[in-house]
Amino acid sequence: MKALLLRMSPFFLIISILLTLSSCGDNNTHRQRLVPNSNELKQKPIDPGKIYSMFSPWEGEKAFATTYKMIESATSYVHVTVYSWKDKDFDKALLKALSNNSEVKVRLVLHPALARKKSLQKRIKALEAAGVMIKRHTKNMHEKFTIVDGIKAVNSSANFSSGAKTRYSENFLFFESVSAGDTADKAIKALEREFKFLWNSSKDVITHGEGVESPLSQEQGIVSKVSESSHFGFYSSSMNFHYSKSEELGADITVGRYLKMSAKKIDGVKSWTVRDRIIKSIRNAKHSVTAVLNHFNIKDIEIELIEAVKRGVDVKLYVDNQEYIDGVDTKEMTPNFVADWRALGQLVAGRPSPVRVKFYSHAPSPRYWLLNHHKFFIFDHGNHGSILTGSYNVSKNAEHKQFDNMIFLKGQAYIAVLDSYQAEFEKLWSLGRDEFDRPSNTIYDSYLLSKNDDGVYILHHSKAISLSFSEIKSLKDRVKELAPAIFDDIYKHKGCKYFRALDSQYVSYDWDTDSYKLCK
Repeated sequence: MKALLLRMSPFFLIISILLTLSSCGDNNTHRQRLVPNSNELKQKPIDPGKIYSMFSPWEGEKAFATTYKMIESATSYVHVTVYSWKDKDFDKALLKALSNNSEVKVRLVLHPALARKKSLQKRIKALEAAGVMIKRHTKNMHEKFTIVDGIKAVNSSANFSSGAKTRYSENFLFFESVSAGDTADKAIKALEREFKFLWNSSKDVITHGEGVESPLSQEQGIVSKVSESSHFGFYSSSMNFHYSKSEELGADITVGRYLKMSAKKIDGVKSWTVRDRIIKSIRNAKHSVTAVLNHFNIKDIEIELIEAVKRGVDVKLYVDNQEYIDGVDTKEMTPNFVADWRALGQLVAGRPSPVRVKFYSHAPSPRYWLLNHHKFFIFDHGNHGSILTGSYNVSKNAEHKQFDNMIFLKGQAYIAVLDSYQAEFEKLWSLGRDEFDRPSNTIYDSYLLSKNDDGVYILHHSKAISLSFSEIKSLKDRVKELAPAIFDDIYKHKGCKYFRALDSQYVSYDWDTDSYKLCK
């Protein structure tokens, strides 16, 4: 090598040395890059675990079956919050979990009215005999989640009912933790803290002594702080309260109630944990906000949605039939949003209506509901988009008079879930409409035709259709031309299926006599 260098000209010698130094520099740089800097460490990929969604009615049977199979697979415990309870398959799943493994602990927290419901007493006794433990809260308990063994959970808009399974629009967000600390694990832990709070602040119905003897991990059962990061958050109306332990020898302890509550206030004003999270997401939205709601009663959110429209954000609302009102209203915010949007004048001129209704009835009645029972928001759908979804109706009741929650997910790690919620919205937005986005003649005309051409008009329909406020008004105007008195007293007779125009009577069909009879 020395001889070679001696034979080289000074010019080539200089070039050779520079190339060698350059090569060494690259190698050093490469070695340095093997050690990530602090910014790279902060950008560690998110591990979501297993998170997936299902939607009723299209996947209702599958969603309920998945939930019940999850319950039946329990090896340690099952924790469930129950607002409405009609599906007997739920009972069967609980009993099977206990029969599969005698060590399993099954605990339910009921909405208070359920514990007193006469039609449920026989079923409650059967669960008691099998070892199920039950408490009821003193406040309305509207949450709908199930946790199994601390590794699986589902948070939903759906109650345990056949309607939620086969007729209503509902969503189910499933979590299965794959490794400690993944997002599914965080969500399950947040739900578990919520359950422990509900259990420890509830009164015994049946706890086989457990509720009276000791609280359920009481130190972990206070959820006054929000669980959140830039990509995940859990928000509950339970976070609007301060909690304190009940007196050791007080009356609350004797009925298993270990926590007392008092409303959080700032300068005399109650806190709004869930509402404020929704407003924050609306304000952060860059290009779109989509809300799919069962109830919408908070004015501050309506104002924020209009402000979003003003700054160029594409806002769309999809709501239940019950939200339609011709004109503004002091309680329901959907008609107010429609009116305020129209009042923007030239700013929205030529744009299609931003609101559609899942329309199925001229006077919605629980007997004939085809509810849009969803409670979710989508913000800036795409790789950096986010959702908020859970049991929370957008109302003061949900915030301060009962317990409800919403889960927040944001970013590429959850794109499959975000896409599924967007697809559900688009499916509902176009429900019963043709390829030109017009109401389907087949469904629309069925609202105008009398039954068997005998002058009897249907009040509640078996197929829903998505209509704007103006389309609903046009439909109702046409129906009134055909049956002038149909809306005169309709809400007093909303349990009736038909209206007979000939004598202006609300009627039902009697299959035994093959005729109509007066309906009260």
